[in-house]
Amino acid sequence: DNPLIDAALKFANDRGLPVVVLQTLENRYPYASARIHRFMLEASVALEAGLNTRKLRFVRYVRTSADMSPGAPGTLEAVTSFAAEAAAVFVDDIPLFVTRDYAVRLATNLNKPVFAVDACCLVPMNALSDPLTTTPAFRKAHSPLRAQHVDTDLTQVASANTYKGSLTVETVAADALDDSS
Repeated sequence: DNPLIDAALKFANDRGLPVVVLQTLENRYPYASARIHRFMLEASVALEAGLNTRKLRFVRYVRTSADMSPGAPGTLEAVTSFAAEAAAVFVDDIPLFVTRDYAVRLATNLNKPVFAVDACCLVPMNALSDPLTTTPAFRKAHSPLRAQHVDTDLTQVASANTYKGSLTVETVAADALDDSS
């Protein structure tokens, strides 16, 4: 149940194209920590299992300490290369400095549509007044809009076969990583 994946599926189904889901984990940003990365990797295992059930190809790109040598491509370069053959790119619209910055830089580097989809909340954050700095303010703004979004169809099914072709980035098994990576 992910609006981002369903938006990508709708776009791809309308064009008879497959969907490939790429999840990235960068190790070079402010406040990066093994704890956050472990949480993200554990979530990616569940995501991968769900995508396999939906017959969608999943790629987990993890930039490890071994990838930090001078001249090694960063995550943005890897994703840009990965997306070069895509018809469009869909990114999470998360209002956090790292995610938002990467999405803007990716859109700048690609000559194709880049769609940002808010998959974090039932009501997209852009539909709420700004700024919402307290829980009561969030609830007051969020509650009247819930009915408009609660019945959103999150059951898109891929019409194209799972993409089996080669990619510029191949998946890293989560169990192959440890805290020293």
